[in-house]
Amino acid sequence: MSKAPIPLEDARAQVLAAAGELARARLAEDGAIETAAIEQALGRTLAQELRAPHPLPPFDASAMDGYALRAADVAEAGPQSPVALSLCGEARAGHPFSGTLQSGQAVVISTGAMLPVGADAVARLEEARREGRHVLIDRPLRAGSDVRAAGEEVAPGEVVLAAGRRLSPVELALAAALGYARVPVARPPRVALLATGDELLTPAAEASGATLGAGQIFESNTYGLAALAQLAGASVVGRSHARDEREQLAEALERTLAADVAVICGGVSVGPHDHVSETLAALGVERRFHGVALQPGKPTWFGVQRSRRLVFGLPGNPVSALVGFVLFVGPALRSLLGADPVPERLQARLAEGYRKQPGRTLALRCTLRQEAERLVAAPTGAQGSHLLSSLRDAQGLAILPAERGELAAGELVAVEPLAPWLGWRW
Repeated sequence: MSKAPIPLEDARAQVLAAAGELARARLAEDGAIETAAIEQALGRTLAQELRAPHPLPPFDASAMDGYALRAADVAEAGPQSPVALSLCGEARAGHPFSGTLQSGQAVVISTGAMLPVGADAVARLEEARREGRHVLIDRPLRAGSDVRAAGEEVAPGEVVLAAGRRLSPVELALAAALGYARVPVARPPRVALLATGDELLTPAAEASGATLGAGQIFESNTYGLAALAQLAGASVVGRSHARDEREQLAEALERTLAADVAVICGGVSVGPHDHVSETLAALGVERRFHGVALQPGKPTWFGVQRSRRLVFGLPGNPVSALVGFVLFVGPALRSLLGADPVPERLQARLAEGYRKQPGRTLALRCTLRQEAERLVAAPTGAQGSHLLSSLRDAQGLAILPAERGELAAGELVAVEPLAPWLGWRW
């Protein structure tokens, strides 16, 4: 356990270590794997690799409408000496030619139709001339011309989709093409969210007739975090609010701790009304760290309850909460799903110089643009942790080192991309 703020990378390492332990425990105790019909598997995480039970395509097929033939029969064909082949039948999708193609013969064939036995090339319809029961070919063709070879895309037994892959429409189509009706997927970790604070009013309360009182604000953190959790592959099983009152907070926290992952927003600082840390301790949650050398997000709290639940205490300021999700909660959820926990960081040049407080890593909200052959990161404007709109157009978090106080325009910095957490392809 740490009482002083710890470096960002150390904090993330502790979160991922605990998530790995929980993932192994879930797998050993309850399997943590279920099967889903591919119609219902969009966005799920593949729990086991999928191998091809047969080649794809499963047979040699025509890539064009035309004529299936033997390449050797037209090896000497030319504009002045076309070769006439006898048409002996037709092959179309789902209705193969039943015979064996002999030398000097050709078969009318449709795109996607099975190549007749004995044929090894296809002459395109627009490049051949038909005369009655014959087709004239006026150029040589190589074996394999306009043929989709069996196994050209996927060989039998080949790993087509690796475990931990998020299933997109493309992956689902590929699974269906290989005959999979159901796929093994990771059981979504259950996430419960709790916002704390006397000042908070839910939008639903306002819709039912309540209005903002003096000093009140609308609660937004659990809405944004719930959406991020769902996009990360989790199942949100609870979202609630508790006032800064010990008994009510304890009851709300106890309900929240029933989930695999509990996320509490607010009440984790050191003020006289911040009771989350001590209440969690009373409920048997072991603190791993409290305080990260990070801006925004210094008060971030993390603990584990009997190695079966991960508990995150995020600051109440909305940017701090969302940044805390990207840097800590999201990676933990991905780890529980058996997926790569963090996206690869990008490298970008700062569009302008930036001055920060030394001693803390700064997660600078930034836009990204390509200039010539380099990626450029530009701040989205004012970086206050209460300015939720500063994340609206952000495409990444530029990670400015803790030891630095001032960075010059053009300096190379690491950027944590936001696209994967916003549902874009990882």
